[in-house]
Amino acid sequence: MPPKLRAKAQELGRQPLAIHQWVRNSIDFAPSYGAMQGADLTLQTRRGNAFDIASLEIALLRASDIPARYVYGTIELPATQVMNWVGGVTGTNGPNAALDLLGQGGIPSVGVVAGGKIERIRLEHVWVEAWIDYIPSRGAKHRAGDTWIPLDASFKQYDATPGLNLPAPPDAQTLLAQIQAGATVDTTQGWAQNLNQASLSAALTAYQDQIKTAIAQANPAATVGDVLGTRSIRPETLPMLPGTLPYTTLAIGSKFATLPDTLRWKFRTELTAATGAALASLSQATPGLAGKKLTLSFVPASQADLDLINSYLPKPHADGSPIQPSELPSSLPGYLLKLKAEIRVDGQLVAQSQGSVGMGETLGQATAFFNPGTQRWDEGEPNAPIAGEYHALALDMQGTGQAQLAQLKTRLEQTQAQLQQYQTNPADPSPIQALTKEELAGDLLYAGILGYFASVDGAEQLAARANQNIVAHRLPSYGAFMAKAQPRLWFGIVRSVSFPGVAMDVDRVQIQAAAKDGNQQTRIAYIRQIGASASAFEHAVPEKLFADPAKPANDPTQPQGVSAVKAIALAAAQGQKIYTLNAQNQPYHQALLAEMTIDADAKAEIQNSLAAGMEVTTHQAEITVNGWTGSGYIILDPETGAGAYKISGGFNGAIFAVAMIFMALSIIVPALLAASGTIGVFAGILGAGLSFANFLDFVNKLETVSNFDEFNSLAAAKTLAAVVSLLGIAIKLPELLAKDTGVQMAIPLLLSGISFLTGYFATDQFRQHGCFLVFFDCR
Repeated sequence: MPPKLRAKAQELGRQPLAIHQWVRNSIDFAPSYGAMQGADLTLQTRRGNAFDIASLEIALLRASDIPARYVYGTIELPATQVMNWVGGVTGTNGPNAALDLLGQGGIPSVGVVAGGKIERIRLEHVWVEAWIDYIPSRGAKHRAGDTWIPLDASFKQYDATPGLNLPAPPDAQTLLAQIQAGATVDTTQGWAQNLNQASLSAALTAYQDQIKTAIAQANPAATVGDVLGTRSIRPETLPMLPGTLPYTTLAIGSKFATLPDTLRWKFRTELTAATGAALASLSQATPGLAGKKLTLSFVPASQADLDLINSYLPKPHADGSPIQPSELPSSLPGYLLKLKAEIRVDGQLVAQSQGSVGMGETLGQATAFFNPGTQRWDEGEPNAPIAGEYHALALDMQGTGQAQLAQLKTRLEQTQAQLQQYQTNPADPSPIQALTKEELAGDLLYAGILGYFASVDGAEQLAARANQNIVAHRLPSYGAFMAKAQPRLWFGIVRSVSFPGVAMDVDRVQIQAAAKDGNQQTRIAYIRQIGASASAFEHAVPEKLFADPAKPANDPTQPQGVSAVKAIALAAAQGQKIYTLNAQNQPYHQALLAEMTIDADAKAEIQNSLAAGMEVTTHQAEITVNGWTGSGYIILDPETGAGAYKISGGFNGAIFAVAMIFMALSIIVPALLAASGTIGVFAGILGAGLSFANFLDFVNKLETVSNFDEFNSLAAAKTLAAVVSLLGIAIKLPELLAKDTGVQMAIPLLLSGISFLTGYFATDQFRQHGCFLVFFDCR
């Protein structure tokens, strides 16, 4: 039993009534199926589905020595209550929207029709039974239990408060005309050139000023919650437990002391050698992994391999001055080095390869979630890690929580304090002798991927709230932030391995979303917009982490990352053709692909996607940023708006070229920590090449804005303006299509153009103003 759960039970007096009411009134409900987080993470995030909320209530009851168990059955409720419960869908289409959300979340459900409309909704559900002192106290004061009493803290109703009446976003038709001014647009073939980015920027800036003025006039002290409106649990305060459930129970299927594996989400990752031989794997239920740092790294296979790495390292300076990154070797001899793979969970080794692989060898990695709703493994896209890299993975099951960020911040602060203590007195290495690679390389990289998910989660919720017609919930997602290795081959043999920087590779970002009025076009527009925003975060998060605090935020020499949306935006700024290829311009696909001078593998993937009926947005020629050369492309499902935002090389993410200090992250730090007599070299490298202050500042901002309702809205006006205006434009585009068939071919192209241009423009604006999308630290 985690200490925080025991502490919470103690805080609640170890009384069943107090425990039940606190869980019911404090934990938000997410309409999804299967145990995802477990009790501990649900306590941290204050959010969960019925399984996870039941797990939390049972854990608190058991921590109070009150027996409790799970009950699985079928329940039926009025459609209006379900509409409120799942997110506040409304109108005559509200029951269908509620069923859509339940279905997306995997909850088996059906509408019960009466009088030609859905009056009630029937669904499979989980609740709790507790053995409490029901006679005579009815749970108000627990003594010895005498009755099994049903409890459901997941079912609740919400109250909504309206926000301010903001100015209407720019007219979609007018803005489209402005973007096309001076541009070349071929609506038949599906490409545009020289889109007017200045007009887009000017229109958004003008709208941002309108929003700021409207807020200042209505309420200068307004918070984001005041501006956008809020949704809060309708509290319930009872003198005693009621003894019955607040809905109709149609059937009870099973009762469990512990949830069976068939009702738990699971995560697995399997690493294989180039020959296909298994190296290392992890397969575990997600309640034991969610909220924890997962890492894949490599260590020297033998003492001889460790000694060889050490022979390439710079020697400590006689005057005690720190080692500079420029003194590190530019590469290591991969053909001479053998490594073993390690998988760790929160620093604990869970798998290590028995055999070894050569440094720089391309490996295989298959990753998947087990979905209890479908009873099958959902495979992600295969990855190809390079032996010698360092990967930090994060699972985002139902959103990141402030407690997760606080734990990471505490670890980073402790590590920084140990390094500073050593740097103050280099003669005493004891403060850093106990440091591990997980506390150094692992935590720094984990800050990147956890920061990505925290940013995306916040941005998606902000966009849904700003739109005021969208309900959205996170579904299980995962991704990695890694120190990259780059092998150089000589007649097919790895000659040397260098470490050019870091990369974000987010294989799965899933969300369940529905328009409150059931309009599918509204939902598709929202999914497209948040997809572009999520892609922008893939370059913006590393840029924030590794920015030089001594330089202005908009200094062109600041480190730059590349994501799909940024690559396309940069290509557009260079005057390249931007293509949106879909079923309507299919006759021109081969000719247009032939004129693209981009990576052959990327072109092949685009061609395969088009053959599968997908819509692809890409650019004409490769671009170069910070030494990286490649292309960006977006593959969208036109039926749903969901897609993959990729850069050449196969990443669902971004590449970020930085100093070769990342050799220290990927392989030298582990080698140094395993060696003796090299602490000075190690501390010098870390002190010279990595700024813990940047990472701490980044995580602190994430932590402090976990509840953006409380932040001053004027500081966030640029965010609100960009979100509201773009969603308004995206939602109006189907109306334009219906009115004017002549723009049919231009609509997909220009919608994609608006998405990527604004994603890049907005991110740039936030950097310049000291903010970072949902990081309203410029308040």
